[in-house]
Amino acid sequence: LRNPSPESEADLIDDLLAFRDENNEPLPDDVFISATFGAFAGGLNTVANVLAFAVFALLKHPAVLDSVREEVNASLKNGPLTLGRLQKMPRLQGMVMETMRMYPPIITLLRHAKKTFEFKGYTIEAGEQVFFPTVVPHFLDKVYPKAKAFDIERFSRERQEDKQPGAYGSFGMGPHHCLGAGLSEVMMMTTLATWIHSADFEMHPQNFEMKK
Repeated sequence: LRNPSPESEADLIDDLLAFRDENNEPLPDDVFISATFGAFAGGLNTVANVLAFAVFALLKHPAVLDSVREEVNASLKNGPLTLGRLQKMPRLQGMVMETMRMYPPIITLLRHAKKTFEFKGYTIEAGEQVFFPTVVPHFLDKVYPKAKAFDIERFSRERQEDKQPGAYGSFGMGPHHCLGAGLSEVMMMTTLATWIHSADFEMHPQNFEMKK
């Protein structure tokens, strides 16, 4: 079998198969399973979860819903959604980012220590697994003033609270920052804008509170 098929462009699986063939190196089945399922679980599942929290947040903050709906409706009067139009919707983008700040889809990164080191009186040995909680700053008042408040203006040009070093970790940090972050944000904004423009929502039951 040729990888990729002559009728299509190479995808990730094709690249793995080509690597195997070119290097005569066997690859275990779990590598292919991870490559296939990882994009689905890490992409669609993450987007769906964030959107669920976004709808909840909008219903808990009707003034925010009205503000974002006004922006979305004004944009859609001039034509269908495009990337350019999404980039000119700061309220919608702020809504998505604030949702991910308060309800982050990823809360830790798993890493292995390259060398032995001391931290807060603990010895971390080389090769030991370490959980790095990237979203702790999301809930610190010194990073995000009144961190428990839902505020979509945090990410405006005037405030840019997320631009502080280490402040925003919804898609991880450092060289292993999620490659799909930009695509995920576009998917979230597009879906949320479509819902807000075409449907009305209400909380059921009216007094619903999320379990902590």
